[in-house]
Amino acid sequence: MGAFFTQFYAWNYAGGLLLTFALLLLFSLQKRIVRSWELKATDTFLLIPPVICALFFMDINARFGGLAAVLIAMGLAWGVSCFAKRWLRYAAALLLVPVIYGSTGGGLIVYTSLLVVHELLRDGRNSCFLTVLLLLSLVFPLYVRQYLIPLSWNDTWFGTAFYQGNNSPVLIWYILFSPALSSLLAIWGSRMTAKSKYADRISALLACCIIGGSGVLICSKRDQSEEMLYTLDHLFKKREWKEIVRIASEHPYRNPVFVSYVNLALLNQGELPDQMMSFSQRANINEFWTSSYLPMFLTGETYYYLDMYDGARAYLYMANTQSPSGQSPYMFQRLAELEIIRGNSKSGMKYIHALKQTLRYRNWAKEMEQAVLSGKYPEHLRIPMAQYKENDSFLAKEMLYNVACKHREDPENPKVRDFLLAKYILANDYKGFIHCIANLPHGTGRPFPRSYQEFLLMYAYMLRDNTLIDKWNIPQDIVTDFYRYLQINQSGQTPEVIKKQLSGNFRQSYWFYVQYTNEF
Repeated sequence: MGAFFTQFYAWNYAGGLLLTFALLLLFSLQKRIVRSWELKATDTFLLIPPVICALFFMDINARFGGLAAVLIAMGLAWGVSCFAKRWLRYAAALLLVPVIYGSTGGGLIVYTSLLVVHELLRDGRNSCFLTVLLLLSLVFPLYVRQYLIPLSWNDTWFGTAFYQGNNSPVLIWYILFSPALSSLLAIWGSRMTAKSKYADRISALLACCIIGGSGVLICSKRDQSEEMLYTLDHLFKKREWKEIVRIASEHPYRNPVFVSYVNLALLNQGELPDQMMSFSQRANINEFWTSSYLPMFLTGETYYYLDMYDGARAYLYMANTQSPSGQSPYMFQRLAELEIIRGNSKSGMKYIHALKQTLRYRNWAKEMEQAVLSGKYPEHLRIPMAQYKENDSFLAKEMLYNVACKHREDPENPKVRDFLLAKYILANDYKGFIHCIANLPHGTGRPFPRSYQEFLLMYAYMLRDNTLIDKWNIPQDIVTDFYRYLQINQSGQTPEVIKKQLSGNFRQSYWFYVQYTNEF
């Protein structure tokens, strides 16, 4: 279920609506189950189980499939309790045990607990039925896992039925979030206040506490930084570069993944040299080697926008294997494009056929299929085979080396040049930077960006060669700023005072980056 909804990332706000609808359905089933138990409880107290479930699923590791499993278990338990004939109710209850376990996994615990409570609250309860039901619910899963298939409580058709907390045993989670137990608590609370003349006021106060407390908890659990990354990822896939830069400027965040998104946006706008030092940078920005999905994705996308298609394919293929369910529609789309660019249309068709089964990417897949069959590709995929060459010198963990090789092959590519010079600056590689710009009059055919001039001025200072200042046409105002920077550094004040003064005036300079790399 979760894998299905990942293709609708643009509709991320629908997740809240889906959860709300599911909780309303849970509340409705809760009332029906209580009625089948022939017990009376106020609606306010019956709000407790859905609210507990809502707070439980606020955890980032809890999946919507778990709520679906609970609803299915509750629905079938209520259906069984509606049979008037006792033998029919018992037979249906036992026959549904394999169905519940196979479809919901841990939902079997909810189903069994509801039926047990239902039988205990009825007159003339059948101890034999309870014994058989409990034994079957315990033995059947163990038998299936031992002798048939290793089907765990979580690996089921409808996804994770329950989330195992990092510091709590599984059984505690099962008991704490069991609708049967929470129903009994709600009924008990209702009965305790039923005889009081203030029952209505207590009920209204409880409702306000539930609503207000839930709102406070939701706000307290919000992670603005994490939401910012989700926002940038969404805008990145829509190629809204200006919006990414605007948001990043208004809400700066010292995080390598965050700045990697920003750098790609600046690169595609041709503004990386001018604005890169306005954001927190690191030498390994846009270069990750890890088993995590997002860093691998960003590295692959960096290679893609640098027209380095072999590296892009390698990283994006690995990122796809680390994505939820290992079948990301966006990754399939990108991999299909890469295979076509590399001249492997047949390999690209396998991704296109897969995307034809989705809703959001279906039209794109049909258009691309027709393009492959007719040989009339979109503009960005038209790379003649004579121009495309496999990069045999590609090294997996050496982005700087790979981009330098690409620059030698395609020295007129502005994106490759700008990105390579940025990497040289962040790596403090003066010789590489000088060699890269040696054959470029005035660097890039335009006045040097300030970041380049600050970098070259630092190199001239290290060599104690002032003639380089005139050679590289470094403006006098930048030279003056540099000597002010040195003057503050050599003022003899405490390191904390010096750092504060430098941060106020030179926070976005290369010089500050060199001196305070870990805090830039």
